[in-house]
Amino acid sequence: MSGIDVIDDSFDKNLSTSYFLSIRVSPDGLSFSVLDPVRNVYILLRSFDYDKPDENFVKTQEHLIMDPVLNYTYKRVYFLFETQDATLVPGALYNEKEAANALKLTSGKDLGAYAVKSRKIKLADAWNVFAIPDYLYFLVKSQFSEISFYQQYSPLIEANLITGKIEPEPVMYLNLRQHSFDVVVLEKYSIRFCNSFKYRNTAEFAYFALNVLKQLNLDQQKVKIHMSGRADCANECLNLTRRYVRNVFINSLPGHFEFGTAFKTVKSEEFYNLFTLPLCE
Repeated sequence: MSGIDVIDDSFDKNLSTSYFLSIRVSPDGLSFSVLDPVRNVYILLRSFDYDKPDENFVKTQEHLIMDPVLNYTYKRVYFLFETQDATLVPGALYNEKEAANALKLTSGKDLGAYAVKSRKIKLADAWNVFAIPDYLYFLVKSQFSEISFYQQYSPLIEANLITGKIEPEPVMYLNLRQHSFDVVVLEKYSIRFCNSFKYRNTAEFAYFALNVLKQLNLDQQKVKIHMSGRADCANECLNLTRRYVRNVFINSLPGHFEFGTAFKTVKSEEFYNLFTLPLCE
């Protein structure tokens, strides 16, 4: 994969205080976008793809500090941290004081060096509890005075519920990254399944995705699968899934946003979570 750098002619750094900035961070890379909320038009996208996983986020920290676009002042800043160290808690059971314990129980990880954050998924009446390494969390907090933190389940669930489409059968949503992918199954306005899996090749991807269908007793001839995300093997994963499941589609964004003329070559589904992040507010 290669990086992307798209700046629309309408972008004006002197107007940054009226823009929304969304940042996505994962071991695979860093990407960020700028939205003009007055017109609901995306006017900037920059993406850095790493050849090897940036496990300690050294490259990411360099980009955060050095990139001039990330050093402007914005009206809103959203920070999406992609991690498997996350859990969903039903609204009726959520207790802010017990959030860290709930995450520790499900992840089995010592959270001593992590900042535990919670974000409500409004339309699903659930809380997304996740962990961010302390050093990355405090770097971002010091760089942006007002910032909202999210994990990838939030936009994937919220954006697909906000469309208002109620299907007769459960719908599966798959979002790919270079070395892992997320699976969300929505049944009307409830979350039936939500998890992330690591994979090394398309065969492993298909195994995990199809096994979820099997465990949930979903008919491969009736269920709909919507795919999004950015990975070298995305097309192969899409074609392989279509060999086993009848209704497989590329997931399109909700019709809330438009894109500047410079975005003609950008595949919006590759940045689904990034572009839909403002909908989670």
